[in-house]
Amino acid sequence: AELALQETANRFQAVVQSMPDAIFLTDKTGKILHHNRSAQQLFQVDQATLEHHTVCDLLNPSDNPAYLQALQAITQSQIHTSSLTMQGQRLNGEQFPLELSLASWDTPTNCGYATIIRDVTIRHKLETSLYSLAYHDQLTGLPNRQRFMTLLKDSICHTQQTKTHAALLFFDINRFKWINDTYGHAVGDQLKSYRRQIQVI
Repeated sequence: AELALQETANRFQAVVQSMPDAIFLTDKTGKILHHNRSAQQLFQVDQATLEHHTVCDLLNPSDNPAYLQALQAITQSQIHTSSLTMQGQRLNGEQFPLELSLASWDTPTNCGYATIIRDVTIRHKLETSLYSLAYHDQLTGLPNRQRFMTLLKDSICHTQQTKTHAALLFFDINRFKWINDTYGHAVGDQLKSYRRQIQVI
């Protein structure tokens, strides 16, 4: 029986170590007891350093209350999983977006806790790029018609609620395509610089 139990433990350890996500086993306060190699790689620290920290040390300080609240909720209720979107913070201060999942399980003597962290930097960049493609003109970088109408409606609602006024200015660059075709995109880019000045105004 002991041999079978040891084989199961070794198999579990091998699976955890092969996971691409950072996995932390903690106590109910978030103190790190064990972790996998991906955790060291994600936060760019060695094993000994991580085991002297809590999960809170790896998050943006503003996210610590939400993490501790979720950990406490798992401890005090029948909820055994929770998922959060937060900002990770490496010990050198570098920050990155992450998804954090919490899980707990009962043992004969106490309760175990796992924190699973996934770096979502690439996904966030892709989402930002898709948002820009959907709501901005790719030539000028200005909001497109759909985004403009949303901003206009929001502005009208704001003026109605605050009893203030708003102004709408219309600018047109005649023969912009002809300028690009005749003088090159470098000259067209100079015209686009006026867009930034207009936004400042």
